[in-house]
Amino acid sequence: MQGVGYAPTGSPPAGAPISTRPTHVLLDPRLENIKVMAKVTGAGHMNKAMAVWSTVFDGSRKIVYSSNKVPKDITWAEVVLDVPNATRTDSLLVVVNGEHIGNFVRRVNHEGYGTDSPVAICRVVIRNQGLRDIVTNMTLKLRAEELALIKETNEEKGLNKEILAAERRAARVHC
Repeated sequence: MQGVGYAPTGSPPAGAPISTRPTHVLLDPRLENIKVMAKVTGAGHMNKAMAVWSTVFDGSRKIVYSSNKVPKDITWAEVVLDVPNATRTDSLLVVVNGEHIGNFVRRVNHEGYGTDSPVAICRVVIRNQGLRDIVTNMTLKLRAEELALIKETNEEKGLNKEILAAERRAARVHC
């Protein structure tokens, strides 16, 4: 599946017209400081999987990654967000396109299995870094291209592993 969010970021190369500077979904302020998984090509990397995020860096909004705990600007690199599998991924996700951009969600079930565009049925959660997430009563139906995988610590994965297990089991029974 094709990733979302491709666009070189940072400052244009010397001599490039400033008006040609592309944008990237991560540069939306609602996604600031949310670490997502992506493949990066350029800026010394070749299709490297890493956690990236947007932040204000050197006076302007940039996409960065961490190198030895220091943020590094990914200047004019190709940054392609990992697209989750709408029928399988149970990890923490963030909405990166559409009206719910910036909301954290976890997949409960899906619709349209075997079609070109299955839809993930997700519950919106309130993320509590280092603690268990809080599940809200809001449900969203989202295409995989509207979501990005969040970089979770092993501790966060463990805390939230069973957070929607009962709801997922109930959804499978009703299918």
